[in-house]
Amino acid sequence: TSTTLHELTLALRRCEIRDAGAEALATLRTSPMLRLLLLDLRMNEISDAGAEALATLGRSTKLSLILDLGDNKINDAGLKALAAMETSGILHLDLDVTPPNRFSPIMGFSASLRLVTGNFAV
Repeated sequence: TSTTLHELTLALRRCEIRDAGAEALATLRTSPMLRLLLLDLRMNEISDAGAEALATLGRSTKLSLILDLGDNKINDAGLKALAAMETSGILHLDLDVTPPNRFSPIMGFSASLRLVTGNFAV
C-alpha cells in the first residue's frame, strides 16, 4: 500500500521562516496529489519576495488554498502579486498587512485584505 498526501496543514506562526522558507513552501504547488493546503504563516518576517513566491501557489488548478500572511513585512509589490493570484482554488487569503492609518495605493484601502472564494471583502 502507498500513502498519498491530499491535505496538509502547517501552523508555522512565529517560526521566523522568512523569505527562504516561503520560497520553499511555494514548491508544494508541484505536489501531484495535494488538494488542500492550509498555511498559517503569520508573524514570520516574510517580505515581498516571499509573498511573490507564495503567490505562485495560485497557479495550481488542483490545489485549494487557505493562507494566512498577517503581521509580516509585505509591502505593495507583495500585495500586488498576491492580489493577482489565480482565484479559482483560493478558499481564504488573510493579510493584516497595512499598519493603522496607512493607505495602500495598490489595494486602495487601509484595512485587512481577505479574499474568500475570489471575492474581496474588507
